[in-house]
Amino acid sequence: MGIAVEKLGIFDDLQTKGERYLPAPRLVHAEDFVNRKSAIEEAARIAVDEAIADAVRREVQRRMIEIEELVMSDGPSIASIIAAVSAATGMTLDELRTNTRVRAAARARWLFWYIASALRRDLSLPALAKVVGCSDHTTVMHGLKQFPLLRQAEPLRSYCTHPSTATFLVEADKRPRR
Repeated sequence: MGIAVEKLGIFDDLQTKGERYLPAPRLVHAEDFVNRKSAIEEAARIAVDEAIADAVRREVQRRMIEIEELVMSDGPSIASIIAAVSAATGMTLDELRTNTRVRAAARARWLFWYIASALRRDLSLPALAKVVGCSDHTTVMHGLKQFPLLRQAEPLRSYCTHPSTATFLVEADKRPRR
């Protein structure tokens, strides 16, 4: 726990928010040492967990901004592609970002990668992987290979005919990344 706090630079943040996490005074002043110790440990764990989650959220936002700064004059923004995929699939960005193997999430990521790789040639495959929280470019390569093969199967067919993604797919089909 100490290493994470140190590496993420959240020690000052923990100190400023510390009072919010303190246990009830009756537990702190309890005669029973075990109850007092466990209450304080629980408060510290909650404080550290929340501070780490905040630090991770800030880092994700910073990376998204970095990715968005890579602007291609004739290409749509990554945010607009994600919004279209989200509307077509009904998945939120957080659901797309999970590294789950659930078919619906995987197929939604394939759709995103197909569109983004064709329309945003300025972004590498590793950059496209990081947008949706995957670890490396080989996952993107697999998705780019699978998407055309399964495009006519459900539910990809309904994702592709959805108005929000249909226009992107028409443009992406004109110049797919191979």
